[in-house]
Amino acid sequence: MHTSIPHHSHHHSTIHDYLLATRPHFFIAPLMPLLLGTALAYQQLGTINVSVFLLAILAVVCVNAAVNVYNDVCDEINGSDQANREFIAPFTGGSRVIQEHILSLSQMQYWAAALLLTACVVGGILVFYKGIIVLFFGLAGLLIGLGHSDPRINLAGLGLGEVAVAVAVGILPVVGAAWLQTGQFSGEILLLAVPAGLWVANVLLINSIPDMQADAEHGKRTLAVRYGVKFSAKLYTASNLLALTFVLFAVGNGSLPIVALLFPVLLLPLSFYVSACIRSWYVKAKCMPVAIKSSIGIMIVNLLWLTFCAASMV
Repeated sequence: MHTSIPHHSHHHSTIHDYLLATRPHFFIAPLMPLLLGTALAYQQLGTINVSVFLLAILAVVCVNAAVNVYNDVCDEINGSDQANREFIAPFTGGSRVIQEHILSLSQMQYWAAALLLTACVVGGILVFYKGIIVLFFGLAGLLIGLGHSDPRINLAGLGLGEVAVAVAVGILPVVGAAWLQTGQFSGEILLLAVPAGLWVANVLLINSIPDMQADAEHGKRTLAVRYGVKFSAKLYTASNLLALTFVLFAVGNGSLPIVALLFPVLLLPLSFYVSACIRSWYVKAKCMPVAIKSSIGIMIVNLLWLTFCAASMV
């Protein structure tokens, strides 16, 4: 690793160290779908409740941070992060704060618990304002997130990590954010929650490629470990095409203007490039950092664009 850690940091852990442990660069993954859901609600109502929107952001960030820290705790206990030599910082192989002796395992366990408690408090405020259904969204997101790495559930090890992330980080924030504003569920919103889920899951899919060897050695049988790079590359492309198809349906039923197709179509060649990188991982590992960034870019640009298109239809 190219970061040099001061010797004393193990004893005097700073706020920055704790922030680093939450992997804040990944908060964007659930926040983009949250924005889209809010824009779809705005499209229906012509207005949004800003305080509820801000509380939702806070809840989502706390849940995501807690899950990221807990994920590192589980991967340290099962040994996969310790054994991971192929990781691409800061995207794969966890936050590395335990391996670099920045924070201890017990500090990380306490930190995960503190974040979880904070998420519950914010969730409680939302339940107070918006009723018991909020509890369902919060618990579903939390259980799927924690179950992703928890050895007792181990969704990632069962090859269900991508599905879990598509639901918890993509679909739930879109539907949940829209419901918080409108108090309603609709097919139109679910229709647009699916592409959000697919683009988010694709980020996890590509991030699991460099971790394959360490994961396989420690019983973490992810999709990539189970089916290999060729299958993963095909799945990546298929997910992007499927996401585009859902956007096409949303344009067809009048939920989005026709310009909504612009970036999902324009970014397809980039997704083919990413797919080619996944396929040639063993030969050309050098292209992986660019491919991972491209994958995150595809998710951000597409979701921001759909958010803008939805909000502009008022």
